Amino acid sequence: MSRITGPGIASATGATAEVNAQIKKAVCSVPNLFAALVRFVRTLRQSSGAIRVDEFAAIKAAGYTDRQPVEITLAIALTVFTNAFNRIYYTDLEFPPVKWGDGRAVRVGCMRPVT
Repeated sequence: MSRITGPGIASATGATAEVNAQIKKAVCSVPNLFAALVRFVRTLRQSSGAIRVDEFAAIKAAGYTDRQPVEITLAIALTVFTNAFNRIYYTDLEFPPVKWGDGRAVRVGCMRPVT
């Protein structure tokens, strides 16, 4: 299983170290649920939302209800739409600029140089 790491993730979300520890603990305590979620999300993204019957059955077999895959799909759709909108219109996000190794500052999300 891949892990998302990086000092900017926790600080960008505003999550405390305690919250991050709880998330990691919960992920480790329900590996089948988390693994099924990761597979489902990866399939959604790679297939542009075309989910086969057996893939839907797999997430249900892991313990998800009929409603939860719909909610997961909605969250992904909203994220994709928001990202596209922000990149098209160079939306200023509320996160502070990130400094690259060469000293340039960029806004998280649209990756345009800060002027």
